Amino acid sequence: FEHKIEIESYIEEIIKDYPNWLSEYYYNLANNTPASKRTYINKVCLFLKYVADLQQRSWKDIYIQAVNTEVINKYFTMRKKQEINGKPISNAAIATQLSALKNFFGFLYDNDIISENPMDKALKMPKVKPKEKITYLTKSEKKKIFENLDNGVGSERAVSRQKRYRNRDRAIFMLGLSLGCRVSAIDEINISDIDFSKKELYVIEKGEKSRKYILHDKLIEEIKAWIKEREELPGANETDALFVSVYGGKCKRLTTKAVGKIVQKYSSGIDQNVTPHELRRTFGTDFYEKSHDIYATANALGHADISTTKRYAAQNQEKVRKIFESVANDLF
Repeated sequence: FEHKIEIESYIEEIIKDYPNWLSEYYYNLANNTPASKRTYINKVCLFLKYVADLQQRSWKDIYIQAVNTEVINKYFTMRKKQEINGKPISNAAIATQLSALKNFFGFLYDNDIISENPMDKALKMPKVKPKEKITYLTKSEKKKIFENLDNGVGSERAVSRQKRYRNRDRAIFMLGLSLGCRVSAIDEINISDIDFSKKELYVIEKGEKSRKYILHDKLIEEIKAWIKEREELPGANETDALFVSVYGGKCKRLTTKAVGKIVQKYSSGIDQNVTPHELRRTFGTDFYEKSHDIYATANALGHADISTTKRYAAQNQEKVRKIFESVANDLF
């Protein structure tokens, strides 16, 4: 609930500088999750800023009725020339924004705010190929991460600061690697969500689904070690959030962005961009290698669609192929 309110407040702050029809569109999204609303509004506002510049108007004075198919096609032609983190923008990113604009202009048309829907004849949705392979951490890479957690990374000053949160950061990695928790679930965990006597953790997963995890004894030790240190932080008793940091003399819940930075920091020395989702993928890969059961793996990861889980099986098949090749090489 705390996270929902934060997102809704963020959206309301954004839309206040736009015409009333954007507020009306936002309230029309009432059945969507706050995270989905944020995605729609962010993608629509990205386009509206382009329109404002094109019309040489302030955001508040955008003349949305003047937006036609040509404007939309020119915008996406420009977008396809852009780069994100040094790489050409992906078809997936284009498709996400196209979906948002289709939804937005559909609302404007249905409510007689515009007389024609410019998306009807706009560019078609690009094909988005599902990734065949997944990235995950090897045994040696996991070992490197825990060495970084134990010894610290960066300058002497940075290493000294990290000691205060070492048990917190270890627990975050362990939740990702031993349970496959999504980052959106990790940052929302409250201490009251953990039943230490039953060794159970209750979280809200993707799609606002409640989920129960069984905790390993070692993971419980990690969490308890952090809770003990957490009690010494200023204002710790004012929040139930498990993972916190001190900002302005008070304890505040870590955001998903902050968790991502922690994961990236302790992945120093590893030749790939490690994100919280890499921890989840690593869990999925390890689980499938142990079970060789696609349905059990899907259940462990909370996948609604088994096709998503098949990538873990495909990853394993590549290893099997290499073993066959090795056996044949030895023979011939």
